Amino acid sequence: MNKKQRFLCKNCGCNYTGGINGYPESVKKEAIRYYLEGIGFRKIERLLKTSHVSVINWVKKEGKKLKKIKPKEEKVSVLELDELCVNYKKNIWLWTAVTRETQRLVGFQVGTRETKYFEKLSQKISHVEVEKYASGLGIVQLD
Repeated sequence: MNKKQRFLCKNCGCNYTGGINGYPESVKKEAIRYYLEGIGFRKIERLLKTSHVSVINWVKKEGKKLKKIKPKEEKVSVLELDELCVNYKKNIWLWTAVTRETQRLVGFQVGTRETKYFEKLSQKISHVEVEKYASGLGIVQLD
């Protein structure tokens, strides 16, 4: 035992310890900010004196909230589509979509060189309004 008083609920019979459990919200927000800055879970654990497992759980919880947010519509004049062989023996390819003006990665897909993986990439970048597509074959204007 960790020498803490344990209590028994008279209504449901559950055991519990008195006091507040968990970390303050300020610590959770600081941990997520550190994670977004690129600091690893164990480093955050040492900085904030928390459990790295707790930090992982906080990040997962915030990530689920982000999945509910729809990407903002944007307009791009030229979107460059490219494919890169990551592992030749296993036939693994990386498909990317990058804006020509800002060199920002709009979407990516990992898979083989089959059409279905390009279709998955095109679904991921459907929120982007594109005037022209560029690839190794040149620039294609859509009407």
